[in-house]
Amino acid sequence: MLAEDILRHPARVLSQNQREAYFRDGFLVVESLIPEDGIDGINAYASADAFPYTG
Repeated sequence: MLAEDILRHPARVLSQNQREAYFRDGFLVVESLIPEDGIDGINAYASADAFPYTG
């Protein structure tokens, strides 16, 4: 399915501008999608202690 085909359908979750930006840029930045405390948890999990290098 091509971007033009997808963009013909009404936007449901993302705005039309967000959808167009995704197809134009290849990525989408969604501010405040994940709450800050969730980001803290993700960062703590992905820290060096959670994934030690065993090279």
